Amino acid sequence: MTNQTNEGLTFLLQNNREKLIFGVLKKMTLNQSHPLYDDFVQEARLAFSAAYDHYPKSIETNEQSFMVYAYQRVYWRLLDLINRQSNQQAHLEPTGDDSVDITDSIIDLTLQTQDTIAEKLFTEQLFKTLYDLCSNVEQHYLIDCYIRHRSVTKIAASHHVSRQTAYNWRNNVGKKALLVIAQMNQE
Repeated sequence: MTNQTNEGLTFLLQNNREKLIFGVLKKMTLNQSHPLYDDFVQEARLAFSAAYDHYPKSIETNEQSFMVYAYQRVYWRLLDLINRQSNQQAHLEPTGDDSVDITDSIIDLTLQTQDTIAEKLFTEQLFKTLYDLCSNVEQHYLIDCYIRHRSVTKIAASHHVSRQTAYNWRNNVGKKALLVIAQMNQE
């Protein structure tokens, strides 16, 4: 384990920052009854540490922005692990027609659909709450970024502002998003 990794893990364990990891796990509906829960927690900690190592700015002066960045990195890492696990299980399962139980397949599909619907509802609620908290220019940024999937450079060009201004909008929206996520996790 490198010294930077130690610094990242130390940073994670200070000031109750580990809530971020459990927030990601909760968003992904991974609870303690999952057989690989402890493995996912450890992977999330390592992903947070990797985010700490690769964050391009000073973390001390941009902690809110870093936490948004780390949340996303942890989420993507766990999502990648879950997808790999699903692919491995799909390759191990028998493929003969007589060995497939249609009832189990329908139940699995229904559970996946419910998880997808729940995630969409959470995302929509987060977006609406965040949108209401944002200023007019931050609302435009949200729409351009999350609905139109534009890059910061394209957002800056379309609003005739510098990229730094667009990055400032992004940072302000990120800070507000952290507050909204924290409030939603408390409920």
